Amino acid sequence: MDPRSIESVEEHSEGRHEFLAWLDQNFGLGPPEDLDVLWAGRKQDDDRFRTWVSQFVELGWRLP
Repeated sequence: MDPRSIESVEEHSEGRHEFLAWLDQNFGLGPPEDLDVLWAGRKQDDDRFRTWVSQFVELGWRLP
């Protein structure tokens, strides 16, 4: 297992298995496998969110 995988960095809630079953049944998806892609997508979404929200509030904080 990749040491950076989701499994190795997160403790899971009690409802994880039910959520994964729901995710598969409703969307044909499983947990993310490539964390680099996941984080790159988050960065892009964070940047788009900051641009959008800056219309309404002054941003004096940073998202992690």
